[in-house]
Amino acid sequence: LIKSILKKRPNDLRVVLMSATVESNKFADYFERDGFKVGKVEDIGGTNFPVTPVYLEDLVSKLKSADRYPKHLSVESKDYLSAELNGPSLVPSNVIIKEEALTNVPVDLVAATIGWLHNEMPAGAILCFLPGWDEICAVQEQLNNNGLLGSTAHKLYLLHSAGPHQMSEDLFYRTPSFRKIILATNIAESSITIPDAVYVIDSGKLKTTFYDAKHRMNVLETCWISQSNLKQRMGRAGRCQAGIYYSLMSKERVQNLPANIPPELLRLNLDEVCLAVRAAGVTTPCRTFLATALDPPLPSAVAESVRELQALEAFDEDEQLTPLGRLLSAIPIHPRTGKMLVVATLLSCLSPIEKIVSSIGEKLTRSTLMLEAKLAVNRYMRSVGKNLHSDHLTIMSIFDKWIAGDKSMMHVFTDTGLSRMQKSIRAIHQTLEKSLIRSNLTELDENAKNLNLLRFILTSGFYPDVVTFTRKRNLYKLVKMRSPVMIASTSANWLPPADLKSTAEQSSKAEDKKRGETRKLLSTLPIFYLYDELFDAGVKRVMKTTAIDPLWIVLFGSRVLVQGAGLQDKRILQVDDWLRVTGPKRTIRILGDLREFYNKYIQFMVDKLLSGNALTEEEQLIATRFRSILIKMINEYSDLNRKLLV
Repeated sequence: LIKSILKKRPNDLRVVLMSATVESNKFADYFERDGFKVGKVEDIGGTNFPVTPVYLEDLVSKLKSADRYPKHLSVESKDYLSAELNGPSLVPSNVIIKEEALTNVPVDLVAATIGWLHNEMPAGAILCFLPGWDEICAVQEQLNNNGLLGSTAHKLYLLHSAGPHQMSEDLFYRTPSFRKIILATNIAESSITIPDAVYVIDSGKLKTTFYDAKHRMNVLETCWISQSNLKQRMGRAGRCQAGIYYSLMSKERVQNLPANIPPELLRLNLDEVCLAVRAAGVTTPCRTFLATALDPPLPSAVAESVRELQALEAFDEDEQLTPLGRLLSAIPIHPRTGKMLVVATLLSCLSPIEKIVSSIGEKLTRSTLMLEAKLAVNRYMRSVGKNLHSDHLTIMSIFDKWIAGDKSMMHVFTDTGLSRMQKSIRAIHQTLEKSLIRSNLTELDENAKNLNLLRFILTSGFYPDVVTFTRKRNLYKLVKMRSPVMIASTSANWLPPADLKSTAEQSSKAEDKKRGETRKLLSTLPIFYLYDELFDAGVKRVMKTTAIDPLWIVLFGSRVLVQGAGLQDKRILQVDDWLRVTGPKRTIRILGDLREFYNKYIQFMVDKLLSGNALTEEEQLIATRFRSILIKMINEYSDLNRKLLV
């Protein structure tokens, strides 16, 4: 965008780029190859003290010389060392680690290094970079169970973005009476400064989210760090005094690390980017425009986002903004959740949807990285959301209880998370006031307690992210990929083993009774659920889920066909090649008409809102009548246990 503006204003516009880790030559080349004059690139030096690097091959030698090398290395550590030190010569490659042996972190070697530094090296904090919580816990266990730290005074800190932060005040001050040992993810690269950090141990890895456009899911990948990360991590040892950097990577690996982790444009969802491109007035296809980016995304990823925006009715068939698309571009959240807010406003059900939207992606609970913590969240969610079959509606209820002063959820939820959610609700409401609520729509919460309508509105935004229950415990099927997926154990819809399995002490008769109860329970649960996130961290899991009536998917499917012309009294609606609705000819015709009128109603009302013109008396009468009919149908015909062909 900046480059296109510069072409129109070459004489009076100047652009200044500043960053601590930017690849200045790459940016300079990007502008120069289109004929722009780039001034002098200024490098402003930092104040870091010298840091001595020690690579894996030398670290192994030092540990052996000090008689600190682990006597019984794990199989995973042996495989890692063999692959890293004796593998083929390296060339610059993708940051994602493809070799299974290299995805491991040799935790026993890491723990041995910490023990050696703590017991034999001069004073100074030890900062250890690890890719995730599992590795942090594994190193902690090695240190605690193997006596590696001895009796010398020390304090252990665990730092993870979703973990139980131990941000005690002494972390940020020098502590001559004891040594600090910090096990951290890349959160410690730049977010905090530890003044007495002298020793840095680096696993050379981090975990990064990549978006799979084909399957529309986030995938958590273990990656090598980049040169930019390396500079930050090494600099932690020389921030306030000279230090030493111990790498779990070979020297050759370090020399061949990529300059940077791929930018978000290459690894995250592009829906918002494509919408912003259109809102900025770009008339060329999104695929063509984004191909001119500094790091252009894959054309297939752009095409998938365009299809998603067309399914949301934000783009038309020619990839131009619809009235709804223009409105969504003015709401600074993902277009799917933005559409839910628009629909909720038009159907007088705004406050509940504001709460649900504000909870998406928010860290509301205490650390759920340990199994017992996950089970505690599940127990509380199920107790509050009994018979709701919905995480979104349950969280809404929990938030309302918290606002009313009820603190019963504080053993699993946090004031900080719920306060952020409250702040987000205010921000969303203020944004909507500028674009929606300023209109003559006054009854914004007339239907706020209509749960059937809430499920309908959630379907309007989350579809096609739907799973079907297989009647097996916590096992679902993705309708998009026709593949199995698990449900998150913190979900109100997750069934813990205790509810489904008898204990060893129970009699055979009691066990049979329990099995019968289990079969009955599984047979009565709803079939269709929407979800707000699909994540792959080795096992595919859907996060928050809500049971829905599949009949309303007819209104939101991107491709709906009427079949069965040869049938006498029945017709079949085929929705997006996965869902079949069979019924009397008249019923199918009514559903088709309802779909057409619904889409016209939304676009017409949004167009009116954008124009700032009030509805005429006749338009108001038609809109009110249609809304009443729609809500009446939703209330009378909603059935969470409806069985349709998939």
